[in-house]
Amino acid sequence: MGYGLCAGIAASIERGGDARAIVIVGDGGFQMTLNELGAATQQCGVSGTCTAIQHGCRLLLLVIDNGLLGRVEHGFKNAKGCEITGCDWVALARAYGADGMHVARDSEIEAALDAGLSAKGVFVLAARCDPALRAEMAKTSDGIMPPWLEPPGNHVESG
Repeated sequence: MGYGLCAGIAASIERGGDARAIVIVGDGGFQMTLNELGAATQQCGVSGTCTAIQHGCRLLLLVIDNGLLGRVEHGFKNAKGCEITGCDWVALARAYGADGMHVARDSEIEAALDAGLSAKGVFVLAARCDPALRAEMAKTSDGIMPPWLEPPGNHVESG
């Protein structure tokens, strides 16, 4: 979680020119690194900054907005605190100097993808998604909690 935007920026910088990186990220993962749209950092080594706007990245960022840390909610039994509050992702993109569109219905997807693929810089496509839908990576088999994460009341020997 939180790796997609940074990986997309790196791919866009590395490929350069008219190459476009396409990133699919959840709303929770996006919130972990959204500052990389335009805030300066000294950790990247490319002209002292790592940000998408400052480097003129060609990046299509598809944000799956379900208001949930889905990987945790669907991947672990009894997970708590997985509901999250997002924002208007397109307005946020525009505040950083990018562009974007909202998608609320299947019928809007094709036009939004066309707009995103033809955009010159960073384009955020914010797609609403039912929080009950489970990503394939969130397997039920991951739901075995280690003893130290069991609910209170279970005694765990510390050894």
